[in-house]
Amino acid sequence: MTWLKGTGSSITDACVDTYGHRPWDFASPPYLEKTRSYIAYCKAILRTKAVVKNLEKITCPTCGKQNTWRPENAFRPFCSERCRLIDLGEWASENRKIAADPDESEGVAGPEESDD
Repeated sequence: MTWLKGTGSSITDACVDTYGHRPWDFASPPYLEKTRSYIAYCKAILRTKAVVKNLEKITCPTCGKQNTWRPENAFRPFCSERCRLIDLGEWASENRKIAADPDESEGVAGPEESDD
């Protein structure tokens, strides 16, 4: 587990060192600081942070550069305004299209008329 490097040997030490959580930050008495529930809480925080960190990494669809999916990035999923405008231009010039179903590609069929 890479998050334990240099932080100590226990899960609670890793939780304290990595995220600044201390037993007195919670509304629990000091004697509960290393109970199973506290250790489970720290493990859950570390797992959640790792998953979120991996989800934030995306690839720009235009240039392929690594990017982050965050509110600070106004051009997401693109890395820059340039890539966003290039993609918009491709859609506007019809270089990119959404594939239609094979049976619908000939045209839209209207309701059949009856001879009643």
